[in-house]
Amino acid sequence: MMTTLDLHWVERRTLQAFLRHLERDISKKEEKRPVGCCIIIARVVGRSLPLPELPDYPLLDCRAGAIEDPYSGLDAYHDAVSPLGGAYVFDQKGTFVRAVKLEIRGGRTDTILSGYSAVEKVTSTNREAICLLLPSGAKSVLIYQHGSRVAEVLLSEKTAERRFRYPNEVLEKMVSGAPTVRRAVLKAVCDACIELSFRGYGGMIVVGDVPFDQFSLTEPKVPCKPECDLASMGKDTLVEFAKMDGATFVTNEGRVTKVNRTVTPIKDPGVEPLFPGRGGRHTTGEKISRLAPNALVVIVSENRGISIVARGKLVGPADM
Repeated sequence: MMTTLDLHWVERRTLQAFLRHLERDISKKEEKRPVGCCIIIARVVGRSLPLPELPDYPLLDCRAGAIEDPYSGLDAYHDAVSPLGGAYVFDQKGTFVRAVKLEIRGGRTDTILSGYSAVEKVTSTNREAICLLLPSGAKSVLIYQHGSRVAEVLLSEKTAERRFRYPNEVLEKMVSGAPTVRRAVLKAVCDACIELSFRGYGGMIVVGDVPFDQFSLTEPKVPCKPECDLASMGKDTLVEFAKMDGATFVTNEGRVTKVNRTVTPIKDPGVEPLFPGRGGRHTTGEKISRLAPNALVVIVSENRGISIVARGKLVGPADM
């Protein structure tokens, strides 16, 4: 289901065909290098040039119709164009229009944006445009629309079926499981967990009030300051800490108090496991949620699944 995407202007079969193409590319390599690809579908009216703010990609034949088959015809270009450096533009019917360089002026400052920032800018200024981005070596396809990453397409390791994950839906699950935590704090944690998942890292972040006297915690391998504000830390820094062994703890107000801490309950809750057969991260996360009813536990597994647990119950997306 693609219920949160604005797709009234694009033919559904066009989008589905490009997604199948990119899903095939996930496991494909060119001379042992992983393949990536950036496709922008834009609504074309008459003979208007789509995305005029983007320059043509150097050396490539950028004429309309240069790629006769829009799906298999891209294969020859994979090793020449970085997915964060250039994009292939197609119209709403799947006809190739032009190849562009992902560089655009950022606004009043005349700063040149590239890569992810260029994709966000282009989809922000062109309301009838959608970007399908498979970064080199990635295991999922990112969908950008209206200036932000609105969805991620993953292939389930259990069923091999296509699944859509919407960041806003993940956030709302977190909000429902931790109504006393500031929304901005949960948004920052949500963004970090989705990025962890996209990079293929495992991690665990605990948000809220935790009775630490009920747990035994190891000392962190990396010396850290006593506390750090989540807003000043930023997403990328939080991701780097969260991917380390153990858990990262964040207060309701957004202060990161502990990182890289392996947690062992002093007294085992002794109840039916929520994640039978899963690894230590899931088992520990479940126990923390049972002994800390005012905390939300977000567990990210290496297979890109995200589990949101509160009071010993799964409240968020199940694993892949």
